Amino acid sequence: MKTSWQKLIQKGVTSRGLGNLRAAEKHFKQGYGAVPKTDIESLIKVETLLGYFFYQRKQFEKSERYLLQVARRLDNFSKATAQNFERIFAILGLVKKAKGEIEEAEKYYLQALNKAEEAGSLECQPEYCALLGHFSILKEDYSNGIKMVEKSLSLMEQNPVRYRVEIQNAKELLVVIYGKVGRLEERKKLREELISQRIEKEVTQKRRHQLPDSSKPSSWGTDELTFFLHEAEANTTSSVGNLEAAFINLRWVDSHFRIMTESARNFTVGKLLRREIEVGKNLQVENEDRLEIYFLQQSHSFYLASVRLILSGQVAPAYALLRGCIENSLYCVRVHSNPKLKAVWLNRMNNKKAVKENFQISQMWTDLAKLNSNLQESVQSQYELTIDEGAHPNVSAFLKDSYCELAKDGKSTQLGLVYLNPDRIQDAMNSIEKIAKIALEIFDLVFDSLEIKKEAESDLS
Repeated sequence: MKTSWQKLIQKGVTSRGLGNLRAAEKHFKQGYGAVPKTDIESLIKVETLLGYFFYQRKQFEKSERYLLQVARRLDNFSKATAQNFERIFAILGLVKKAKGEIEEAEKYYLQALNKAEEAGSLECQPEYCALLGHFSILKEDYSNGIKMVEKSLSLMEQNPVRYRVEIQNAKELLVVIYGKVGRLEERKKLREELISQRIEKEVTQKRRHQLPDSSKPSSWGTDELTFFLHEAEANTTSSVGNLEAAFINLRWVDSHFRIMTESARNFTVGKLLRREIEVGKNLQVENEDRLEIYFLQQSHSFYLASVRLILSGQVAPAYALLRGCIENSLYCVRVHSNPKLKAVWLNRMNNKKAVKENFQISQMWTDLAKLNSNLQESVQSQYELTIDEGAHPNVSAFLKDSYCELAKDGKSTQLGLVYLNPDRIQDAMNSIEKIAKIALEIFDLVFDSLEIKKEAESDLS
């Protein structure tokens, strides 16, 4: 039979379930006041309930007061178990994290982890390790951050179905952090694993995106423009089927871009969290904060567009896009090496002259050479190749795509340009793969040393 305080607590639970939080708080407090002071075990249970109740209501001071009282009682309670301590330390960690007191939160989560290990309880250990890893990363203690994220990953991989998304996120985060501590071979191996898994998943699941009705308008192919589009589409399909090995390499590069973007996005969001905590309030993401990711995704977009053109046989125009793929990576290096130029670039519509003066290709080569002189030479070589092959009007593209020949009647001369040139597709596919990989190397240099500025340091604040 329930005692009077238990009935009051049950009323509070019922009121909370109905959304009447004011009544729930009233009943919880009345129940707490009715618990016999000698019944330490019951006091611990009710104080724990109140601590979590106020945490959920974002009343962190009240929550912390009850939880600390529980911790003190447990120290002198003979029946206390490691799991009792684990639960309280974990909730205190949540409270301290919500209050922005990261060092205190880290202390409590470490205690929760130790108690979980002592009790042999694996239920929450992956979460504790992951949070401790993130706290270390926020403090730029990357070595300990890697240690804890790897430990979390090892625990989660024992239950891959439950932690499918968390495992993916942990690996994507490690890709970035490995680069920051110079563990490049491990980063390469893990990134290749992620890319392979992504491609394998697409193949094994035979995933098909929802495509629109493939029926063409009645006028399709009856005019020069739609006939050209039809031919380009036919060439694209044929290239994917007939040049499968080369196309697989292009898919690999595409997945590389996507994995890098996801990793960089996760890391950037984490660093922004640190800035919010230091400032003590929620902050909006500044345009400056996301420029590096923008340039990465824009480079990827140019790559995808160039793939479409090359597979159709429009090789010369594709090189103009490949030049854009490289230039986006160079702009990324430029603003990364000179953070004050972010404001200049973002203010272009009001001061185009300043952008022209500060974003010259020669300046970008200098910035890249300071980061990696060998890579700069390779990138410049590929950049010049894009110009030769069609990014600018040049003789190489002219000689490969134009023709001058006698007509079939043998009496007249025909002059023209091959807009869709299947003979150039395979070589161009090999070239685009090389150019895109070099752009990705540039982005690695940037994200290996990327930091998010504090609010007070922002040029736009």
